[in-house]
Amino acid sequence: KRQLAILTDRLEGVADLVVHRVRDPSPPSWVIDATAWVVTAPAARWDDLWQALADIPADSRKQLAGRVVATACEGQTALWTARLTSFGDQTLLPLTPDSARPLVEAAGLILPAGPAEASMSQVIDDLVQLSWQATRDRARPHDWPVVERDPTLSLELLRSAAEVACTQLREPHAQAAGAASAVLLNQVERELAAPQTTTLAGAVFDALDPSAQDDATAELLMSIAYLGLSGAAVPSES
Repeated sequence: KRQLAILTDRLEGVADLVVHRVRDPSPPSWVIDATAWVVTAPAARWDDLWQALADIPADSRKQLAGRVVATACEGQTALWTARLTSFGDQTLLPLTPDSARPLVEAAGLILPAGPAEASMSQVIDDLVQLSWQATRDRARPHDWPVVERDPTLSLELLRSAAEVACTQLREPHAQAAGAASAVLLNQVERELAAPQTTTLAGAVFDALDPSAQDDATAELLMSIAYLGLSGAAVPSES
């Protein structure tokens, strides 16, 4: 009851909010029982929900035993999802579809795999690989042999693949997914052209350590989260 009271008090300003108490199939080791919370709001209220969760102070977050997941919905379909942290300055972290699915479905929501999910996930994986290759190539001594690369792993081909994946989505998600993919594509394009302080591969590794994240890293991670959740969950009706 105390956890529910904390959530409802802190989120009372979010319209059409629903708080689901669910059983966590993989509860963290530090919790007493398997209780988890899934907080949902319509997609139009996502910014309000995000800000309300971000404003929850650290001492209140520590009292929320169990995982707290926030989800923007279109009807019963979960579009994108984030997790409320218990410690640290980073209040919210995006969730991958695999991480979100058990709790989202426990709340009676749908997180379908749309036709763009596999292709967009592959684009993201390949972009991270390109980023990592660029960093490694610059670290190699100049007198070492040139490493042969997979010719299919090119920025031009990945840009085309991302465009095709976005055309499989309904609006406004197609446009938003296009913008998110452009953030990642443009980032890797800069990395291939010259050394960058922030890299896509580095951002993925920094996701494991919130204290290492800056604004540029957060933007990349949010783009990955949107493409992995919102875009894939809303296939085109065509």
